[in-house]
Amino acid sequence: MATSPQVDFITASEIAEYLYCNRACWLKLKGFTSRNIEALAQGSASHTEYSQQVEQVIRSASLGKRVIFVGIILFVLFNLIRLLIH
Repeated sequence: MATSPQVDFITASEIAEYLYCNRACWLKLKGFTSRNIEALAQGSASHTEYSQQVEQVIRSASLGKRVIFVGIILFVLFNLIRLLIH
């Protein structure tokens, strides 16, 4: 029975990693690991905190848009009622 050839794919993150530092990419492929675990953990924590801040900004912007929309609707309704009364 013939086996199909194995196809290796390169992901976008692997390309980005290579472009950032091709030597680190090669070392990772060869199985080497970083000795700077503490700094890597600190960097990961920093990225997590940053992404949470970005999410908060997105939520705030969304809420702001809704408040403006409601304000416009109330303004239009108020003026329509004023026109109908007078």
